[in-house]
Amino acid sequence: MSDWWADELHPDLSHGDVIEFVPIASLVAPLSPLRPAPVTKGGGRTWEPFQTELPGTSLIHFLARGNLFRVIVLSHDCELDKDKSKKRVLVAPIAYIEQIPILLRDNLLAQRQRSKFPMVDVPGLGDVYADLRSMNSVDRALVASGKRLATLSKLGRERLRAQVVDFLFHIADDAPAS
Repeated sequence: MSDWWADELHPDLSHGDVIEFVPIASLVAPLSPLRPAPVTKGGGRTWEPFQTELPGTSLIHFLARGNLFRVIVLSHDCELDKDKSKKRVLVAPIAYIEQIPILLRDNLLAQRQRSKFPMVDVPGLGDVYADLRSMNSVDRALVASGKRLATLSKLGRERLRAQVVDFLFHIADDAPAS
């Protein structure tokens, strides 16, 4: 899998880039709409919950929880290059393979787990995997502000695309029996 990594980073944000310090969050249940609260004595900005009729026609802030993650960019280059004003980039968070129980690692490394894309020998990271179940759409500015660590080679990008398609559509399950 070491031939999955390009020798150099692409000059621009690219499909298959591994980036660190990207925030990924999800809304908290029950849904909690927020609005700016009056400015505090110290001049700080706070938020307060409020009741609203959903759905509305204007944007609403909601309470969410998340963390900063290393991610892999799933959006394809043609989407990233076509219109740099596009505000969203599809990413998947990355975790260390050593966090997977030993009995399950062989399946992960043999690429038999649809939801986990193994990435071995990532420059600067080592052995990690992308969690496709947690893919998320993130503001492009937040992705672009993260540190780019590595990018997949052509071979690695082809493998990533195949894994994402198989994860989403279970293509192998639809194949005729031989």
